[in-house]
Amino acid sequence: MSPQSDAAPTEQTLDDIWRGLLSAARLTRCYDKLTRYYGLARWAIRTVLALSAVGFLGAVTDAIPENYRGPVAIVLLVFITLDLVTDFAEKRVSLGGIATGYAAIESEWRRLWSAALTRAIDEHQARERVTELMQGHARLDERADGAGVTTWNWLNKRCAREAYSLYDPTYKQLHA
Repeated sequence: MSPQSDAAPTEQTLDDIWRGLLSAARLTRCYDKLTRYYGLARWAIRTVLALSAVGFLGAVTDAIPENYRGPVAIVLLVFITLDLVTDFAEKRVSLGGIATGYAAIESEWRRLWSAALTRAIDEHQARERVTELMQGHARLDERADGAGVTTWNWLNKRCAREAYSLYDPTYKQLHA
């Protein structure tokens, strides 16, 4: 990228870059947290099953009054069913790859933002790069859809706040 201050990126391009950076930052954090949640869910299910396999639940159920043994057995059956029908391990691996992809895109958006602010890139180059990065977003979105994972609204909002608080000082410097 060579300095071309005479054809600096327009305000619209800067806004597009800013929104792309925030989106990538939000999604990086969101998929990273989902990866951890799926890992934790899998660990919890496997722990309960492992404990039941070594007779822990059998020993506990002997200490439980008879009228509670049925519900304990139902809870154990629910855990076994969850383990059989969920793909937490597979989803966790998929989500980890998606989170890593978004982290790379976030880094590219950061570079583009810096180049645009310092006018080290002209409008045409900036627009081309925005298009490339948006295509990268779309490919990762398709992977996420293919993984069968949905992000929760509360998690999206939380990650958006984290991303904005991370990059807001940079944005304020531009508009100061």
